[in-house]
Amino acid sequence: MENERKVLICPKCGSEIEITENQTLGHCSFCNSLTPLPFFITNKVGFDSKTYSNMLNRVNKATNYSLTYQFHRAFNLFDKLIKNYYNLDVEDYYPYFGKVLAQYGVCYSLNDKLENELICLKVVKESIFENENYLRAIELSDVNTEAVLKQTASLIDAFQKEVKKELIHAEPIEVCLLVDDREINPNAKIDLALAERIEEKLNTIPCKCGITKGIFGEINKQFVIDIHKQILIADHLVIVSTNEEHLNDSVFRHIWMSYFIDTEIITSIDKRISIITDTTDTINSLPISKLTYFKSTDLASHLEFMKKTFEEIKVVNEQEKEKMPKYEELIFLLNQHDFDKVRNLLNEVLKQTPLNYVQWWIMFLAKHQISKTDDIENRAINLDESYYFQKAFISAPRFVKRSLHSYYLQCKEALEKLSLIDDEYEKEIVVAQKHLYKKESSSLVLSIFPILITTLISFWTLSIANVVEIIFILAINGFAYYGFLKKLFKCLSIGKISRNITTEEEKFNYLQQIKKALKPEQAAKFIPSQISKKIHRFGYIVLTICLILSMSFLVKELVVKVKNRNLSYYYVFNEVVITGGSGEEVIIPKTIGGKTVTKIGRKAFYQDNKITEVIINNGIVEIGSYAFAECKNLKKVTVPATIERLGTTPFIKSINIEEFLYQGTYFAPSDFLGPNYQTEMFVDFVTPKTQ
Repeated sequence: MENERKVLICPKCGSEIEITENQTLGHCSFCNSLTPLPFFITNKVGFDSKTYSNMLNRVNKATNYSLTYQFHRAFNLFDKLIKNYYNLDVEDYYPYFGKVLAQYGVCYSLNDKLENELICLKVVKESIFENENYLRAIELSDVNTEAVLKQTASLIDAFQKEVKKELIHAEPIEVCLLVDDREINPNAKIDLALAERIEEKLNTIPCKCGITKGIFGEINKQFVIDIHKQILIADHLVIVSTNEEHLNDSVFRHIWMSYFIDTEIITSIDKRISIITDTTDTINSLPISKLTYFKSTDLASHLEFMKKTFEEIKVVNEQEKEKMPKYEELIFLLNQHDFDKVRNLLNEVLKQTPLNYVQWWIMFLAKHQISKTDDIENRAINLDESYYFQKAFISAPRFVKRSLHSYYLQCKEALEKLSLIDDEYEKEIVVAQKHLYKKESSSLVLSIFPILITTLISFWTLSIANVVEIIFILAINGFAYYGFLKKLFKCLSIGKISRNITTEEEKFNYLQQIKKALKPEQAAKFIPSQISKKIHRFGYIVLTICLILSMSFLVKELVVKVKNRNLSYYYVFNEVVITGGSGEEVIIPKTIGGKTVTKIGRKAFYQDNKITEVIINNGIVEIGSYAFAECKNLKKVTVPATIERLGTTPFIKSINIEEFLYQGTYFAPSDFLGPNYQTEMFVDFVTPKTQ
């Protein structure tokens, strides 16, 4: 067996995949896809040569059945494979997942990008993630295989959900006339004309019919939706095919076989399918024992058969209604408006077993707080977005689907009426919101003026070096921001929906309640719109401007403070007053932060024994009292001629000054050093006159 060529048929394109040892995934060179491999094909199971060849042939045969849309045969063969494995005391994920693919009618077609696109030709009631065969396959697979299986399952689930969402739009019909008008059907025109004649005759019963005209074509998602809209609700399927070869066409045959299998599960097949054909030999070879057929020349007999059929179907439907579970406790709770308890009870049931269509319907009623089914026609519910309604619809028998579809139409009509009312209401809301925008934006702009004023005052008068002033201005700014933020939050709340409302359906119901309860000018505050978004944007822009203004002051002051870190000061509008400093050499600059330094404050450097030299630049006009008094280590002082005012002896008792350079002539040495400076110190007082 080591030299034997191992080939697996690709389930996506039908090409051969050659397998080597120790592989878990096979690569198809034709369609460039990865396919998980059965365990036995990589010798993980250890079959002998004969068993191996037999198993491989069966797997490939089942795959070929799926490729030709004979999913019922593929399913049965995979089921036999599982039994064979069991007899050999071996388990393999592959036949379990093969059954899943057959159950969902999975096939592949090339999309516009020439990539394999997954298509499900069957619509299955249960979710794939609840499918027992899928769960068993996952349980038996290894890590690499599990990843591929889960990816495929996600694609199947997404496809099924999209198709099911469309199927609730299906218009109820009693008879589906299945006819294939593709060119591959040699009798396409004959069959179509025959189907139209049958429809005319059935309309006399009366009976509503649907013909699958123009539906058969490329196998894609739209085909699946269109064909199932026809056969999903029909009580009876009439197969019209007068050509022997075409009756066995793989796609055509799959469609009516699917109807047969689905119907057989529910009730007797005798009165559910009839065939109009002239190829009786083919009919006798079909794998259906109970099948009623008529020749194309005997439509009168078919009409009589259909009349009796509908009478019997009515009886069967009534019997099915009688068998329907009553769930009296749940109905009682609905009538008592105890909707939460109903949902809790059904959720507990759902944890253990899938709900039937009646339970899904009750869950739908509880979700929308409807106590009686008759109340639905008064409710504008968007059933296209209702998960519970879709679950009830898909899992319901055909005669129940017609009732559910009538509810769908009632809700759709209510929505359309509401939409007409909404059009006028929306226009009034737009006008109200425009007025609201002008009002709130003006109010917001006015609320930032206190912030602008305090910011300007800060720029003019406030230094980060002055802690008291900082605290004072922050307190004022806090009050200004409080008023602004109050207005801002009011603006941001316009059109804001509560976080507790998460789903689209809850949002829809919330907005409808507002529209019913409030006038447009009142509702304008609560309904989201482009104008409410505009208000939000404007609020954020204004907030950003305010923060930039406030932060720019702090940034500017931090830069100034770093440059003048050895000085303490404060601002008086465009002037700076020095209040102290640190370091051995004190240089009083001409400007700080673009503002003119005009004054050294009272006792600014009083008793600062670290100072050895003071240099005061031009522009300073005043030195406060005792500004540099009792600085015992001060030795050299430079004072500009621009000094106009002196406080009381600013340098008194700084007894170690050796050199005092005063560049003006207006003040005497005693004005700087005190009346007894000559007896207290040995200082060289230099002025322009003494130089």
